[in-house]
Parts: sequence; structure tokens; C-alpha cells
Amino acid sequence: MFSPNGATRDSVSNVRFLTFTFAICRLPFDIAKTAQPLRRCPWQFPRDQLQMPFRKMGPKMHKPEIDLGTRLIRFAASVIKLLAYIETSKSLRHISDQLLRSATSVGANYEEARAAESKADFIHKMQVSLKEMRESYYWLAVTIEAGITTTDQAHALHDEARQLRAILSKAVATAKANQRKC
Repeated sequence: MFSPNGATRDSVSNVRFLTFTFAICRLPFDIAKTAQPLRRCPWQFPRDQLQMPFRKMGPKMHKPEIDLGTRLIRFAASVIKLLAYIETSKSLRHISDQLLRSATSVGANYEEARAAESKADFIHKMQVSLKEMRESYYWLAVTIEAGITTTDQAHALHDEARQLRAILSKAVATAKANQRKC
């Protein structure tokens, strides 16, 4: 019998290897009755030959996208965790309260927009969500610039706020363009 890479093995180790390979790869034929070489397991193929359950977008394969609502929830939760480490003086409390209010209201306004009763209502609520995201972006920039938070997490949140701001801005522009067409 042959191993997946084509090399022969002695009979005892060959049976162990084949039994292990059969259990992992779940081959559709009986190993004891066939003398054919085994098919390769998924981890033995080059990356470009793998057929992964990713959503196909154009000519390349991409990982599935995370829902915008989920990203907004994760953003708000990350801001809450970041603010737990900020000291509580009067000026810092004001900044952290503003950041907390704006970061948590973005997702709430987005969910309100998803349940809008009209196109105009949807656009208005998405604009409110965009305004709150801009405010969150601003307060994160203030905390970084003032040296209140200099961690990598704060910089990652600032970048995520920039990306979410761009997504929401494009969503508002697209919704307005679609409303004009009607």
C-alpha cells in the first residue's frame, strides 16, 4: 500500500498510518480492500487548489464578511473595555462619557435604521448613526493625542472607527442616490 505522498512504509506502521488517515480524511473506500494510493487530505493540497467555503467575490476567493451590525456591537464593546482603564478625573470623565455615549449609540441608531418605515426615515437614521460615528472617531483621536490612551487597542479602535465611518458614509450616499432615482 501507499501513503498519501506515494512512499511505501512497512506493514505495521502502514496500517496504523492508514487507519489514522482514514479516520481524519473520511475516505469513501475501504483501506483494507484497496491497493490504490490514498487521496490527499485537505492540508496536503497547495492553498490555491483548496475549495474552502468562502463567498466568491469576483475572480478571487475572500473570507466571509462580518455583518455591519456585528462590527458596530464589537466596536461599542471594545470602547467600553478601553474606557475601563482610563482614570476618573473631572476632565477625563467628560471625555470618556462623550466617547461612551457616541460609541454605543452608533449601533443603536443603525438598528433603528434597519427597521425604518420609509426610505426617508432610513436615510435620516443612517445619517444620525454616521454623525455619532464621526463623534466617536473625534473622541478617540482626542484620547490618543492627549496621551490618555496610547495602547495599541486605542489605535486599533481609531482605525476601526475610520473604517466604520467610511462604510456608513457610503451607505448614506448610496441611499440618497437610490431615493433620487425613484
